Amino acid sequence: RIAAKQFAGNPWKAIPAAVCTAVLHSGPVMIYFGQEIGVDSVGAKGFQSDDGRTTIFDYWGIPEHQAWYNNGACDGGQLTVAQKALRSFYENLFQLIHNYKALHCVSSKLADLQYANHSLYDTKKIYSFIRYHEHDEQLLFVLNFDYTCSYDIELTIPNEVWSTIGLDTTKVYTLDEVFIDRKLKLQLRANENLRLTLPNNQVYVFQIREQS
Repeated sequence: RIAAKQFAGNPWKAIPAAVCTAVLHSGPVMIYFGQEIGVDSVGAKGFQSDDGRTTIFDYWGIPEHQAWYNNGACDGGQLTVAQKALRSFYENLFQLIHNYKALHCVSSKLADLQYANHSLYDTKKIYSFIRYHEHDEQLLFVLNFDYTCSYDIELTIPNEVWSTIGLDTTKVYTLDEVFIDRKLKLQLRANENLRLTLPNNQVYVFQIREQS
């Protein structure tokens, strides 16, 4: 269990990894049951010790799922505020994949940006790439895997990537954040680094649109 003390100890630490593994490809996405509400599997249960795993025996209950079940209402009524927020995150992630062809269509592709970014960019903690569908939809992903530190970064998108994903280097584009902070808007120009403050343990997803 991600939330178990034997592993990450906190379900929120999986956020960047959950997004990354879900959107790097166009295949189906699965998460381990209970991950969306932070099941931590605390204590000895079934015929096993306190090992951070959920027992396979059906006579044992999972408190987090019982809280979601809420005496048959199945509305999450007994979940904590934090558990509801975590579940909302995963709902938004799956909705994001459903909404954009660049994420769910078989013909969609990935353009990696790591190779072009080194200065003012911690390659051990930050990962960026673009998912695109043909030349009609482009999504820029910037992920911060550092749970404690935020970063002020300068992101380079090389001209060859502009061409690959169908952008015109003579035009100005708007970046609209469509996942976490939907009020965030930036401008993108060829041959100019994109300056961005990236909060700790955060993921930004920008849809790239031609500026009108």
